[in-house]
Amino acid sequence: MVLNIDNIKLSPSTGDELRGNCPFCNDSKGHLYVNKAKGVFYCHRCGTGGRIGSSYNVDVFKIKRNLATAHTTIHKIDVGTINKAYNALLTVLDLSAEHYKHLIQERKLTTAQIYKKGYRTLPDNSRIKIASKVAESTKLYGVPGFYKFKGKKWCLAGPEGLLIPVRDFNDNIWGMQIRLDNPKYDMRYCWLSSADRPDKKRPAGTGANSVYHVAKAGKGSIRRVWITEGPLKGDVASYLIGETFVCIPGVNAWRKSGLVKDLVKNGIKEAIIAYDADSFTNVNVAKAANNLYMALNEARIKAAFAVWVMDKGKGIDDMLQAGHKPEIISYKEWRKKIGFKDKSNS
Repeated sequence: MVLNIDNIKLSPSTGDELRGNCPFCNDSKGHLYVNKAKGVFYCHRCGTGGRIGSSYNVDVFKIKRNLATAHTTIHKIDVGTINKAYNALLTVLDLSAEHYKHLIQERKLTTAQIYKKGYRTLPDNSRIKIASKVAESTKLYGVPGFYKFKGKKWCLAGPEGLLIPVRDFNDNIWGMQIRLDNPKYDMRYCWLSSADRPDKKRPAGTGANSVYHVAKAGKGSIRRVWITEGPLKGDVASYLIGETFVCIPGVNAWRKSGLVKDLVKNGIKEAIIAYDADSFTNVNVAKAANNLYMALNEARIKAAFAVWVMDKGKGIDDMLQAGHKPEIISYKEWRKKIGFKDKSNS
């Protein structure tokens, strides 16, 4: 597959990557990632990928990138260190009245739920001061979002917005998403990252990993999970249903995240795939759901599908907030209902 990127609006993401809306699945949330250094693209929503066909000179980009990052040191650290740094960051930041209002009125969360999840506001100023306070209690080398400003003082990267902690099965914060206050090209969410770029040098900076988020509604062992997209969506849905949600950053992102392997590792016996209602009209999303089911079935995890009509809400959080409940159906029923005819597993 060849994609001409000349007429696609792209914004910087992490490292060599740019991000935009995928033209193959009519994406509106920036799931398309383009790596100009490698000359390839991939959509985490529909799974379409290939090389880019553009007037852009890939070799020139590589030269500029190498010059910009020649003195950058790569630091790989464990989840425990990242978790400690992010928890320290949460103690430094506050939650603005505007973001609190959004979580209360639009997301229908309670005050207790809001502060339990750890949402904070990422301001547009005081970034060196914030990072310096965090650095007093923990190491920042290798933590996505932090970098050395002009090679000297620690600084915090990322656009201003609502900061959303992304947690693993052990409740460690191993990533951070930002709900942008000022979206670009209709892209509402991005990862907190400080990856170096040719146009913006960030010594000691680190790119973010696209990890899944575990939204637990309570304590105790977990046998069944619901799988959907987006950590904030999962947080809301988990409280409304009273069960655990595992949230992936794109319908195809479960592959690279190691999700299925981790489900088995954590003793999960059942899973309900709850992708957005547009899976009925978007063949690429339907294929992604089909492939996930196949992977779960191979891992001996009993899987089913949660379905509802678009009129009740696009996402499962919208549908639940409107007072509706999803229909839980089998794989055979889902294929018949969705009219899915592709029998391939690719």
